Amino acid sequence: MRRILAPVRPGAIALGLLAAAAAAVLVVGLQHARLFHRGYAEVAVVGPLFVMNALGSLVMVLALLARRVWVFVLGALAICVPSLASIAASHSSIGFLGFREGGYDADALVIVVAEVAVVVFAIAGAAGAARSRSAGDGAAGGALRAVAAGVVVLAMGCAIIGIGMGSAPAENAPAPSAAAVDAARARIAAGDASVRRDRELFSGEGCDRCHAIAAIAADGRLGPRLDTLDEDLDDNLESIADPRDEIADGYPEKLMPADFARRLDPSALRALAQLVTVASGGERANGDDGDGSGRGRGRGRGGNSGEG
Repeated sequence: MRRILAPVRPGAIALGLLAAAAAAVLVVGLQHARLFHRGYAEVAVVGPLFVMNALGSLVMVLALLARRVWVFVLGALAICVPSLASIAASHSSIGFLGFREGGYDADALVIVVAEVAVVVFAIAGAAGAARSRSAGDGAAGGALRAVAAGVVVLAMGCAIIGIGMGSAPAENAPAPSAAAVDAARARIAAGDASVRRDRELFSGEGCDRCHAIAAIAADGRLGPRLDTLDEDLDDNLESIADPRDEIADGYPEKLMPADFARRLDPSALRALAQLVTVASGGERANGDDGDGSGRGRGRGRGGNSGEG
């Protein structure tokens, strides 16, 4: 333990590799902080893990600036390796803690590349630093590292607090009025057993982690609100089965999984669409003729309509 906590002055090559790993760690932390404020804050468990990732990244970079090389290496690996595993799980049919994503968009790819870089550079830098001895530091070097630490704390602190990180697009979408919510609750309560099953399916498939429907206390903010749509059942069904056909403005292209049509049988898909239609008061909210003829008015899913 004493060796792990002891300050180390690595050679030039090892220091360069460790600095590259630290830069990648900062990218990882900044991205997680940014995505937290862009909607992941509303995802149970996953959201807080994003903040912990950002905080951990900050601490590890400060550890390297304090020349605690082994603390940095072990901590960086402890952050990035589980994160890579969780990203892989969340983008698979298994999911991560009940949360699934539809594909690797630019944000996810940046994190994956940065975390792989952390693992590679940290291990290579550690191999070089293993030959180094514990050492003190001159006044000039200490002052330079103190300035660097201040810059890192300021940048990461702003990111974690949310300064300049933007907000989730759904936060700017108008919520339904109290009267509309009460009407939606009444429609759901008046529905038969299938509507109650639809609600359970909506939660069981993790839809409530990304979408908001006030009448059933779903408050997801990663995707568009679903209780302010003006679409009929067939349009909503198409949005679930083929979410990439049209993307609501401001939302990532690959946020919503595109495999519902493969994973769920037609009745389950229709059940999800029926709940959205009933909750939003769509054209056939009070009944479905069941012919699946697609007699909608066109999807027209710009702005706050449609799926993410």
